[in-house]
Amino acid sequence: MSKKIELNVKTRQESGSAFSNRIRKSGLIPAIIYARGAESRKVLLSNVEWAKSYNNEVHLVSLKLDEKDSLLALIKEVQYDFITGGVMHVDLQEVKKDQIITATIPVHAGLVPPVGISQGGILDQVLYEVEVKSLPDDLPESITVDISKLGIGQAIHVRELPLPSGVTAVSHAELVVFHVQSKGTEEEAKAGEGEAKAEPELVKPPKATAAADAPAGKDAKAAAPAKKK
Repeated sequence: MSKKIELNVKTRQESGSAFSNRIRKSGLIPAIIYARGAESRKVLLSNVEWAKSYNNEVHLVSLKLDEKDSLLALIKEVQYDFITGGVMHVDLQEVKKDQIITATIPVHAGLVPPVGISQGGILDQVLYEVEVKSLPDDLPESITVDISKLGIGQAIHVRELPLPSGVTAVSHAELVVFHVQSKGTEEEAKAGEGEAKAEPELVKPPKATAAADAPAGKDAKAAAPAKKK
């Protein structure tokens, strides 16, 4: 089951970049709660509460709205300041306990390394997240996969992930999640990429010679400057 955190939120009436910048400086985060078939609600979150509770494996939050109403919401998007790393905005989707929801959850490799590594192979994790659907109470925080039996040339696909009961993958079933390849294959691939990126050398045309530039015959005499007297 996915870890659920509790947050206090307050309704806000104002919006716009000037307002958002001002309230961020006061320790609050602007957010929006979307609801199916209803108007979205603009709210404010405490930056301190958010920082203490949130991590990338938290998907569901229990919101206490204006110290009155409680509702369950799915974290849809968190926007960050690319310079400071601070949270700029949060998008939330209100959900019901009996409603099927779709979420993206992280995938982790088990602690035991694949047998293919002892054979000279290299583990490549192609997908770090998968999209799944389930009831809110069935949504897992993450998926840990046993990769110990993977040999060179073998892979684990989305359809082979150990999903809990009540959870269904939405990502394409044939997508590769983990793959063990030989070192030679990886080195050849990198070499091919290097050759593809190399730009052809530009060949400069030869400089024109003085003889080719000079006018010939009568024209040459006409072109010559008059002698000073």
